[in-house]
Amino acid sequence: MKKEIILRNLLEEIKRNNLSVFVGAGLSKGAGYPDWKELASEIGEELGLDVKKETDLIAIVQYAYNNKKKNRNFINELIRNKFLDDSKISKDMDILSRLPIRYYWTTNYDLLIERTFKKINKVVDVKIVHDDLSNNIYNRDVVLYKIHGDARNPNDAVLTRDDYEEFSEKRGFFIDKLIGELVSSTFLFIGYSFSDPNFERILSKIRIKLSNNSRTHYYFVKSISRKECTSDEDFDYQKIKQELQIQDLSYYNLEPIIVDEFSEISNFLIELEYRLKINNVFISGSAFEYGAQWDINKAKTFTQSLSERLVQNGNKIISGYGIGIGGFVIEGVSLAIDPTKQVVSDHFELHPFPQKIEEDEDSQEIWRGHREKIIGMSNFAIFVFGNKIVNGKVKEANGVYNEFEIADKLGLTIIPIASTSLAAQGIMKIVSENLDKYSYLEEYIEILCNELDIDKIINIIIEIINKEA
Repeated sequence: MKKEIILRNLLEEIKRNNLSVFVGAGLSKGAGYPDWKELASEIGEELGLDVKKETDLIAIVQYAYNNKKKNRNFINELIRNKFLDDSKISKDMDILSRLPIRYYWTTNYDLLIERTFKKINKVVDVKIVHDDLSNNIYNRDVVLYKIHGDARNPNDAVLTRDDYEEFSEKRGFFIDKLIGELVSSTFLFIGYSFSDPNFERILSKIRIKLSNNSRTHYYFVKSISRKECTSDEDFDYQKIKQELQIQDLSYYNLEPIIVDEFSEISNFLIELEYRLKINNVFISGSAFEYGAQWDINKAKTFTQSLSERLVQNGNKIISGYGIGIGGFVIEGVSLAIDPTKQVVSDHFELHPFPQKIEEDEDSQEIWRGHREKIIGMSNFAIFVFGNKIVNGKVKEANGVYNEFEIADKLGLTIIPIASTSLAAQGIMKIVSENLDKYSYLEEYIEILCNELDIDKIINIIIEIINKEA
């Protein structure tokens, strides 16, 4: 299947909230954690075994366990020391974390996935043991199933052959949950080799039950290159073996995304992220008053009409519900959408800011995290008005400037409507002094700074968006 078709299929599944991600050791290896071969090699040294001569890596761990008279302290210490390093980062995981994907599965012991989501202030509900399945974290953004356990409690992790053989009994609910999700959702596997015998049994069960009616899932696989092989004969052999493995996985409706280099996986995910948010527009602004040239009625008409036109233009609006602006945005969207024929979430997402918290450093950190999360979902950022009341006086809104800094850092197309004054005007001043960076605005600056006609302003905004999309 061509990558273009796969990209479109995955994009549609994400939009339907129907894509899950399965993360294997390959992703963590790219971040600097050991894979199974490296782990088994270190364990095998204790036994005098050369992992290069062995094909059954799980058996090596079992031998070490047996050799210690069924004491796994040595293995547990190794797991904790190898997988609890919190300095590792993964570009691919960073990209994945920004996508609106709710369910993740992994066989990895490390905490890379949890830490990556925490960086962007997403709440992760981690499921490690059976009891976790019946207890949910409120307001969670992501659910992570760690079906082989966790480095923080390696004694319960799936490591030895005994553990694999007892997997169905000890983690049966996880198997049931995974089968259900594989049946009803599309999976994207990244860094996973499909060498786990338990997972193969799961796929077999689905194939037998559903026959030709199972969902298509996707996985990344790197093509064999000559430089990685010891000889031409070895190269030919490895190519044949990989082709047979791909053919074998196709019987389980697993479709390969073939890459020549691992860096192409990042490029694929970046393209997926870009396409997902290419038409998304973040509207930033707040207003306690609307200035001498704008009153509340004109501001309402402008914001409503802008929101309505954006939706009609095929854009999706992301809003944090700024005071004096957010309500008008919602009203504009409602004018453009027929909820009996359209899915509202395809055109609009509302992410209200946390309320009733003190304005201290902690609250600023909470608000910044919230801003980063919602602005990161967009490709365009429109800035209107931007003022607040401080000690009875109207001041520029720091929050709107914060949103500009975040949007700018994330590479969004910036569109400040300076004629609405205050923060929007201040942002336009910054933009005007750096036109090399914002060259797409050069021909529109005079209009955006001075125009008060609502239709003319909106026409210019739509023109900029359509040019830059």
